Amino acid sequence: MSIMRIGIIGAGIVGLYIGYVALLNGHNIDIFEKEGGLGSGASGNNAGVIHILQTPFTSLKSQLAIRGNKLHRIYSRNIGYRMRRVNAFLVSRSNIHKLVDRFLLRYIRKYGINATMIDSDDLKRSYPFLTKKIKSAIKVEGYYVVDPLEVLIKLSKSVEDLGGTIKFNHEVEYIEISDGKAFIDGLEYDYIVLAAGADTSRLAVKTGIKPPLQKYAKGVMIKTEFLADAIFAELKLTNRNKYSKGGGIIPTPYQDAMILGPGFRWVEDPYDNRIAEDEVNEVLSNFMRLLSIEVYPKKVFSGVRVINYPRDDYIFIFNKPTVAIFGIDSPGFTAAPAIAEEILKRISIK
Repeated sequence: MSIMRIGIIGAGIVGLYIGYVALLNGHNIDIFEKEGGLGSGASGNNAGVIHILQTPFTSLKSQLAIRGNKLHRIYSRNIGYRMRRVNAFLVSRSNIHKLVDRFLLRYIRKYGINATMIDSDDLKRSYPFLTKKIKSAIKVEGYYVVDPLEVLIKLSKSVEDLGGTIKFNHEVEYIEISDGKAFIDGLEYDYIVLAAGADTSRLAVKTGIKPPLQKYAKGVMIKTEFLADAIFAELKLTNRNKYSKGGGIIPTPYQDAMILGPGFRWVEDPYDNRIAEDEVNEVLSNFMRLLSIEVYPKKVFSGVRVINYPRDDYIFIFNKPTVAIFGIDSPGFTAAPAIAEEILKRISIK
C-alpha cells in the first residue's frame, strides 16, 4: 500500500475519524475546519447515543452503524473516551403493538441483535417513573451513550499525537483538480475527502461532483435533572416520519442528566440553531407522555443535520482524487469509525 497525503475538509466526527484511521494506516493528513473549535455542528450537538438498531437493516447507514458500534468500543480504548453501556426499551402505549411485537422481535433478531420481550408490568415496577399506559415493551441490548464533545476533543488530540494537523479557522475557498492531484488552497494532496456537513455540496461542485438533493432537519434536545439507567423510546405504527429517528429519553455517560429528544423540524438554514418556545414544548409533549412524573428543563440545545432527500441514506461519491460524503445524519456519530474504514479501504485500492 502506497503512503498518501490526504486533505480532509471538516473536523466533525466523520472527518476526525477518517484522519485518525488514515494515520493509523501510515498516511499523512491535514484536516481543515472553518470554525475556531470543535463541536459547533451536529457532531457536537446530539444526544450521544451509539446505536445498534437502525432500520431498514438493508440500508448502508444501518450496516455502518452496526459496524461502527463495534469499532467505537475498540477505538475508544486507545483514544480514551468513555462509553457507558445501556439497555434500550422500545415501548408502546397501544394494544395493537401486543400483536405485532413478536413479529418485530423476530425481525430484529434476524440481524443478530439481542432483543427480548419484557412484561410491561415488570418494566413499570423496575422503572416506576414510567406511565402506566405502557402496554408492551422490547428490550434491546448493545446500546451505549457517550459525551459527544468529549469524543471530539479526545479524538482530535489523538489525531495530533499521531502527527496529523488540524487547521482551525480555515474556511476552504480554493480547490483545484489537476493531473490526478488535488489542491486545497494551494496545498497538494493525493486525495481530498469532503466531510463538511452542509458545506460538502458547495465544495463538491468545485471538484466536478454533482451533489444529491438534500434537506435540513433541526433536532431540539432537553437536558433534565431526572435520572435513569436506560433508554426509553416509543414505538409508533402510524403518523411516523421516516426522516425522524423518533428520539427517546436518554441517559448521559456520567449519570448527571437525562436527555429528551431530539425533536424534528425541517429548516431552510443548516446553521440556524435558534430554538423557539414551541419547539421546546413539542419535545416535552412528545416524551413526557412516557412518564408519570414531572420533569423540568435544565438545558436546551439543538443540532441541524443534513438529510439526503428523498433517498434517506448515506451517499459516498468517489471521483479520484476526491471523495464526497453526503447526508451523514443519524446515526452518523455511531457510524463514523466504520465510514472512515470504508473510505480508506476504497481509496487505497483505487
